[in-house]
Amino acid sequence: MSPPNASDRDRWTRIEAICADALEVPAASRSAFLDRACAGDLDLRREVDSLLAAAAADPDYLARPLLAPADLPAAAAGDDPPPAAIGPYRIVRRLGRGGMGDVYLAIQKADDLERPVAIKVIRGATTAEVLARFRLERRLLASLDHPNIARLLDAGATADNQPFLVMEYLEGVPLDQYLATNTPPLAARLDLFRAIAAAVHHAHQNLIVHRDLKPRNILVTPDGVPKLLDFGIAKLLTADQTGARVETQTGYRLLTPEYAAPEQLAGGPITTATDGYALGVLLFTMLTGRHPQAALGDSLRDIERKILDTDPRPPSELAGAEWRRQLAGDLDTIVLKALAKEPHHRYPSVLAFAEDVERFQQRLPIVARPATLRYRVRKFVARNTAAVAAGAVAVAALLLTTAVTLVQSARVRAEAARVARERDKALEIRGFLMEMFGATGADQATGDTVSVRQLLDIQAALVDSSYADRPDVKAELMEVLADGYDRLGLYRKAAALATQALALRRAEHRTDHPDLAGALNLAGWIHHELGQADSAEPLLREAVAMRERLGPRHRTDLARSQNDLGVLFNATKRYPEAESVLTRSLAIRRELLGDNHRAVGITANNLAAAQYFQRNVAGATEHQTLAVRSLERAVGPDHQRTIVALGNLAAFKSVGGDLAGAEREYRDLLARQARLQGDRHPVTLRTIGILAATLTSRGQRDNDPASYREADSLYRTLIPAAEAVLGPAHPDVLRWRYRQKVLDSVMAATR
Repeated sequence: MSPPNASDRDRWTRIEAICADALEVPAASRSAFLDRACAGDLDLRREVDSLLAAAAADPDYLARPLLAPADLPAAAAGDDPPPAAIGPYRIVRRLGRGGMGDVYLAIQKADDLERPVAIKVIRGATTAEVLARFRLERRLLASLDHPNIARLLDAGATADNQPFLVMEYLEGVPLDQYLATNTPPLAARLDLFRAIAAAVHHAHQNLIVHRDLKPRNILVTPDGVPKLLDFGIAKLLTADQTGARVETQTGYRLLTPEYAAPEQLAGGPITTATDGYALGVLLFTMLTGRHPQAALGDSLRDIERKILDTDPRPPSELAGAEWRRQLAGDLDTIVLKALAKEPHHRYPSVLAFAEDVERFQQRLPIVARPATLRYRVRKFVARNTAAVAAGAVAVAALLLTTAVTLVQSARVRAEAARVARERDKALEIRGFLMEMFGATGADQATGDTVSVRQLLDIQAALVDSSYADRPDVKAELMEVLADGYDRLGLYRKAAALATQALALRRAEHRTDHPDLAGALNLAGWIHHELGQADSAEPLLREAVAMRERLGPRHRTDLARSQNDLGVLFNATKRYPEAESVLTRSLAIRRELLGDNHRAVGITANNLAAAQYFQRNVAGATEHQTLAVRSLERAVGPDHQRTIVALGNLAAFKSVGGDLAGAEREYRDLLARQARLQGDRHPVTLRTIGILAATLTSRGQRDNDPASYREADSLYRTLIPAAEAVLGPAHPDVLRWRYRQKVLDSVMAATR
């Protein structure tokens, strides 16, 4: 079977849209609606009538509650009956059909238990392109772990080589149906939207753009939890193994026109801003029950023309009378910013979009609106109505005293000037980052370390002279650059910039200040990574003390400084001190962030190391297990931090004598680490050192010359590379050099 041509695809898209709209029209008015929508096309009308009749035969197949596998209905009759089984999964019935394939309800039997699952199988022509896209979807879904994204359970191929995915089966209804049935209030709709945006933000953090966000791809469970579905046309924003951009260009567009961004319809580049636009359309429909531009009966050409050429009306103009007043103002501004034609006029990220919605809910000034004094005062009054009313008497009294009034005016002017300075500084820094990471052409790779280093080097050469008259901005940008170099393992360059930034902060702030504490922490951390513990410790101690004095508002920053000081104590073998400060850091992070946060995983990993070196293997294993679980959920199983945590857990296992198992895990970790960051990154070098030490231990225990020889070979490769990257005097280099000498002595004695 050959793939459908463009006209067939447009026709089926139109049929689906008419059917979806018709189901929302009362039965008595449906025939008249179909007459208008089909516009005299009798073949189109017959096809639509046929689909609506099929839906009427089983009107609640999506909403029917799942009681037990035995209660599940048999497969509905259709043109092509579903298979009896797919792999180990028994098929119950077809759930539906999507743009790429069929979705079946199936039963998985394991350990005498049965559970329902959803299986997606490619339907029809399995061209090389379709198969490649399906493999991409499998890879994308496997990298996502979020409570608002449907989980991938398994993947494989049918007996006739049709690929399939196995997903968790979710009870629930599509988002639009949920809203129509439950009619939640505005606050609940905004909470629902923010949960959806959090799922999309998680995908963006994993370099994935969904590209087809719409109500039918969002299922809401009976508990009111949204679940994001169908990454079948998602785009992976990373480079393949050749360094070239992974593209998903096709001869036809895989999208839903009503929710497509202008750049999608125009064939422009697809970015995270594309999903931001679709979320804007989604929020508009959640607030008004209507599309911002498309209307019933519009052709595909009409829809595309409106999205490309006309500006949407504010949602308050299309909402019901009871909501119009609530939407007018900030919500109108938020939605219209998300629906801007040009991507650079939208929110810089989905997270920023969701945070502005949250600011509206908390009656705070929104970012999308100019921060005029009148606006900020109005928002303050809305948040503090009782306090403002009570203060009216005090204001009247103050007005009697001209001197007091003048003092208050001076304070207002000073505060306005401070706010203006902070806003200007934020704009400077935003522009700096946009220039550093956004001023490249579409054919230029920016995800690899070489390109990022070039961008850092360019900006580092300019920052000193470009901001000579703005020491506050200059310090901030130097810290950004230092952090960038630090993340690439270029510690010497990072240290030079961090030292300059700290000097600027000390000159600017003579007393405790969050910016000074941050500069102290950054400089101390980078000194530690250079192996300079003597200079790192006083900086980190000063940062901890200052953040303690700054009070409860800075507890998150305090936990960061405590964590970094604990790492230093671990590195200098002061394990009781490390355990004490890391225990305090972990308690703060778990309280404020929850166990699924990356910071919790990092500190739990460090605390486990401190306990392990004090021979508290049980405590170390407990906290290392927490670290692995937190990091896998926060950043994914293949992230560098997860790899390090898994390596530590493997080390704890090796204490029990399973050196062969530890060796296998370290080889796997080394392969993943080298693939992620290259064979000369400091973390990769340390993993090689751990593998060499494990092989040496195995050689000693088993009297195995082959393990000795491989360990010796690893050291001979490792030490010259580490000297070039870390320097010949780095503690790790000195330790590896010593271990190689010991190994040489052992090997000589066994010859």
